[in-house]
Amino acid sequence: VMDRAEHNALLRQIVAEAAGRPAPGGSLLPVFLSGHLCQAVKPGVLDMIESCGTLVVDDDLYHGLRHISMDMAETGDPIGAIADWYLNRNFGAPCPTRLDPGIDWDGWLVDAMGRARAQGLIVLMAKFFEPHYFYYPRLKKTFYDQGIPPLLLD
Repeated sequence: VMDRAEHNALLRQIVAEAAGRPAPGGSLLPVFLSGHLCQAVKPGVLDMIESCGTLVVDDDLYHGLRHISMDMAETGDPIGAIADWYLNRNFGAPCPTRLDPGIDWDGWLVDAMGRARAQGLIVLMAKFFEPHYFYYPRLKKTFYDQGIPPLLLD
């Protein structure tokens, strides 16, 4: 959604700034963020989470990984490409808003956390967001069974 040249210039600036910073200390707890806030996460929320001694190492947020989990075909029928992209998004990063009984979202999250070496899960959820609230008890049970108590921030 951003001009490529503008994006690359900003990315170079961020990389240069990050190169001058010391590496995060080993005492920070690496956490994985999951959820859907109906809008991009406000920086203040991320700052608050990281001020508690954590380091966000990965996410499957709706405006994070879920938003960019797969590319749309650039050739062929444009309407068909849009339809395929929308219908197959659940395979790149599953989402309870696209309920599919064949998708193991909680298992996918456990695996994603393992790949990211996260030791904690923080679920960010908008109040009264039924698709996530409906699925949360199953997710909570799976994570407790794995010895990883999730934290729900409403």
